[in-house]
Order: sequence, then structure tokens, then C-alpha cells
Amino acid sequence: NSHYCMNLEHRLAGFHNRPCALLCNSGYGANLSVLSSIPQAGDILILDELCHNSIFMGLRMGRVKMKEHVWTFRHNDVHHLKEMLRRALNQIDIHARRNKMEES
Repeated sequence: NSHYCMNLEHRLAGFHNRPCALLCNSGYGANLSVLSSIPQAGDILILDELCHNSIFMGLRMGRVKMKEHVWTFRHNDVHHLKEMLRRALNQIDIHARRNKMEES
């Protein structure tokens, strides 16, 4: 990184009261960087079906199982999004109950 980029990252981190910041040169680069590293196996991601392809590309590069844990809702359809959120909560609840039974 150049001195200028490192200085800007440091200033951005300070502005947002965070220990560090990451500066990407495009939204595409940011999506690949962040989405290939932050979501973990087992996380559920719910996306608008028409979100930018770089989001899907970043997720494919990471640990998330695309078919099982990346769900899409119909474009701008709030009712379908609510349905997906309920489904995700049910799945989380099922996993929590299973883990609780295994601990007993």
C-alpha cells in the first residue's frame, strides 16, 4: 500500500472510532474482499435476487455453501423477504434446540 492509502485508512478508522479500516478501489473489489472472508460456514445470507453479481462471486470464494445458506428473495418484494427471514429464524431455532439436546 502507498503511504497515502495507509494514511487515509488510518483517518477513516479514526473517524469511525474503529481500530482499522480497509480501503478498496471499487465496489466490486470490496464485495470480493469482504464477502469472501467475513461470512462463515453455516451463516445464512438473504439477498435480493437482482443484487450485483460481484456479491455472489465474493460469497462463492468464501466458506459459505451457496445452495444451502445463500437465499434470494424476489426483487424488492418485502413480503417474500419476510418469508425468508421467518424461514431463517426457524432454521436457527432448530439448530439451537438440537445443540441444547446434545449438551444434555
